[in-house]
Amino acid sequence: ERVLRVVGYQSPERFKTILSYVTGKNYRTESLPDYFARLSEKSARGNRSAGLKNDPLFTKPPYELDRSRFPASQPLLVIFEKAGCGECEDFHTSVLASKEVRDALKHFEIVRFEAADNKTTIHAPGGNRVTPASWFKQTAFTRVPALLFFDEKGNEVLRTDALVLRQRMMNSLNYVLEGAYEKGWTYQRFARSKAM
Repeated sequence: ERVLRVVGYQSPERFKTILSYVTGKNYRTESLPDYFARLSEKSARGNRSAGLKNDPLFTKPPYELDRSRFPASQPLLVIFEKAGCGECEDFHTSVLASKEVRDALKHFEIVRFEAADNKTTIHAPGGNRVTPASWFKQTAFTRVPALLFFDEKGNEVLRTDALVLRQRMMNSLNYVLEGAYEKGWTYQRFARSKAM
């Protein structure tokens, strides 16, 4: 029986952890997101002093992201990160710092949340009120940074918590900007067509 499905590129360290989850039969007692959360909590206890990296790209609070009644003028990108996250730092320095990526991001509204934040209230794209922590848990993401893309009407069109390097980021942004999802294309088909 299939016990797990993981989509997207995983770093060698992360893939090793996924293999440990399966070979240790942890799937019998906890979900993969819960397994990663438990491991992450253990390793991050001493690193809580580091905050999230600021960037002028990110929309400031209050977070009124509801698009269910009135469409927005731009698609929305939601980024989840965690304080003290090395991969989040790498995402900022190697992906978000790229001129090509920043130029494409000018066409998006971008918000970034601390995935463990249980205090901030967000009016989410579909109209419901959530905290970043509850929203992150609902998505079943297993790592940060994690990305959610929404169209102007608040429909989710793409999500990923796989390792996002510059090319994957550009493909994700263009998938949304070019409306490939409206043609019924999967992200994989779109990325393959761009590679060709």
